[in-house]
Amino acid sequence: MYKYGDFIHFHLVDVPDIESDIPITDFDRQALEVLADKIVETGCLLKPLILKQISPMQLKVLVGHFEYHAAVLAKQRDKKRILSGMVSAFVVKKELEMQAIEQATLFQSTVTLQPALETPPISPNLPDHSSVNSVDLNQQIEQLTRTMHIMQETFSREMQAMQQEMRENARENAHYQQQLLQAIAALSVPISHSVATPVSPSSISTPTGVNAPMPAASYPSPDRLQKILDSLNNDAKSELIQKLKRVDWFKGKRAESFSEKFIELRQQLPFSSLSDVEKRVKGLGRETINKILQQFPL
Repeated sequence: MYKYGDFIHFHLVDVPDIESDIPITDFDRQALEVLADKIVETGCLLKPLILKQISPMQLKVLVGHFEYHAAVLAKQRDKKRILSGMVSAFVVKKELEMQAIEQATLFQSTVTLQPALETPPISPNLPDHSSVNSVDLNQQIEQLTRTMHIMQETFSREMQAMQQEMRENARENAHYQQQLLQAIAALSVPISHSVATPVSPSSISTPTGVNAPMPAASYPSPDRLQKILDSLNNDAKSELIQKLKRVDWFKGKRAESFSEKFIELRQQLPFSSLSDVEKRVKGLGRETINKILQQFPL
């Protein structure tokens, strides 16, 4: 025995997403048009179809081919757009296709609503069956009512399951968002707290040594890193030029031109870290930043 809801789900399905192996020409056209008119009048197909999934976006009719074709006609003739273009359906997984078809066949053989006809005059030679017919009709109505009630409960459970899944997805997304914000915050920490592998001066001359870690003895302290950042953010132009000239790469006119760049950019927004300096000051690369780390005077 399968757990309830494992292999059968109740859905509202778009008519264009359904197909049928039985062509519309196999059915009485007049009967189809009558049902299509009733669907338009009521705004929906009351009887759910039984479908199977054949692709992520397409389903096929197992039971209810006549009703399906009537729903297609109703959608085509719905000039006032009363219908939503959807039908109720039970979507059955492959494991229970035959059982679903057998159940529907049994149900159709025992529950068949006939169109209301005018009661013929009772012949004096025939027994009066009107009371029997009335009882049969009442039983059919009761069965149909129970079926509709089951459909409503099933649909309600499906909606609750979908809402629960949406809430779980929202919590999961919030968790991932929090992790992302923490990662961004970590990347924004000043270089005095985050740089762990500055380049050794001996490796600067070779491309393969650019990212090599420095020896422990020459590793710049957090205090030194912060003082360098304070100088770049606060020193006067003349003082900044003199300090930059002590760094090999800033010899000559470079010290003056880059001091102007530092001052212009820090007036817009103070540098938050040396990685921020590298990012915002055009012309500075990792090699130059590491020269500043080693040679900038305090």
